[in-house]
Amino acid sequence: MFGLLPLLFALAIVETAYHNDPVPFEIRHWLIPVGLSLVVWLGICEVVVRLLARARDRRWLDRWDIAAQGIALLWFAWICYWCGWVREVQVYTPAIMPWMLMQAIHWWSMAEAVRSVGGHPWTRGGMLMHHVRFGMLPMLIILPIFDLCNAATLRFGIQRWFIDHIGLQMTMVVGSLALGLVVVGLLPAFLVRLWRAVPLPAGEVRDALADACRQMGVGVRAIMIWPVPGGRVYNAAVLGVVPRIRYVLFTEDLLRDFDPPSLRAVLGHELGHARHGHLFVYLVFAIATLLASFLLAQPAAALVARIPGAHWLPVTVQTGIATVALLALKWRLIFGYLSRACERQADLAGAELVGDARVMQHALRTVARLSGQAEDAPSWRHYSIAQRAAFLERVAEDPQVALVHHRRVRLARFGLIVIVLALAATVAIIHVRSGMAAFGGPPPPAPEHAL
Repeated sequence: MFGLLPLLFALAIVETAYHNDPVPFEIRHWLIPVGLSLVVWLGICEVVVRLLARARDRRWLDRWDIAAQGIALLWFAWICYWCGWVREVQVYTPAIMPWMLMQAIHWWSMAEAVRSVGGHPWTRGGMLMHHVRFGMLPMLIILPIFDLCNAATLRFGIQRWFIDHIGLQMTMVVGSLALGLVVVGLLPAFLVRLWRAVPLPAGEVRDALADACRQMGVGVRAIMIWPVPGGRVYNAAVLGVVPRIRYVLFTEDLLRDFDPPSLRAVLGHELGHARHGHLFVYLVFAIATLLASFLLAQPAAALVARIPGAHWLPVTVQTGIATVALLALKWRLIFGYLSRACERQADLAGAELVGDARVMQHALRTVARLSGQAEDAPSWRHYSIAQRAAFLERVAEDPQVALVHHRRVRLARFGLIVIVLALAATVAIIHVRSGMAAFGGPPPPAPEHAL
């Protein structure tokens, strides 16, 4: 329920609201309305969840989750743009906290409906802590690191030096890349400890899984048990890009309830992400989106300004709408396609490890069945279980289908690298030309044709 897109939208609101005009009243004047709105939100969540618990329909539960995310973002935009929250705190970590509080209220109330729909014994505290540990906690590590790095580079003039020499846009790219590398390098070890994962005890299961890692040629530091208190979760994950700090995690429920072939297929899926360098692909995509935002931000804001009635909104709100729209386009559509392609390639890795696409297919369907999830439930990042199973059925009937998909992912990776290089060159050229004009050099030539 803690989604990537709502988080990106919330961060975009923080970034654009920072440049908002000062509000004509002090923070103490809006604390009571904000507090009352949180109480109202809790009441709404409780009423809706009780109705959902009676209906026992997962589709309505999913729809409410989407609606709740939208309401939380609108409320967060209100306190950021109209109450001046971001200008009061001025750093990311405390700025994002009200949105996280809205999320926490939503999660706290969801336990009853999830119990009723899925049949899993979730408690309120267990549901809340599950999402805090596995959703919020990574952000609560990354954002303070970002704030500290930002403060340090400002304090010692590092940002100023980079901006003077390579421009603001390329400075943001370099800073984001450096932070990304630090996070990729350090976060896995932190998360394993914060999630209280423990090494899988020696025995037949660990030996079989370790042998599978060697068979796939993917080095891992340890295979871990991933405790999820409060309810049942059937999941696995691989953390880290470097073998010395790469961990494979299995939830206790998955280890207990999956048969050995299905467990091996799930491991193959997770190791497939590492073997095919999917984290690298995602990092390159993030750089591409950052570069593209420099080129598209002003045209998008101008487009929003032309919407009827937009002139009643502050410029920062218009900029926020444009930024969220661009994020939705880049991440929901483009990254969604890329992520689904990588997940499908990881499914192929699992099928390859067990030697039978139908075993991987069975493992996916087992996840859906034990989790109480409908096989046709849509997933913007993974495809539905039904779609993934149908693809694996085509692979079982015609192995050439797998080769075609691998080729498609390689082409997408190559195209993404080319796009990043082209965008970086474009941003650099714009910076150089604007710098020449600013220092009295020859201005850029006027276009021959105007649209």
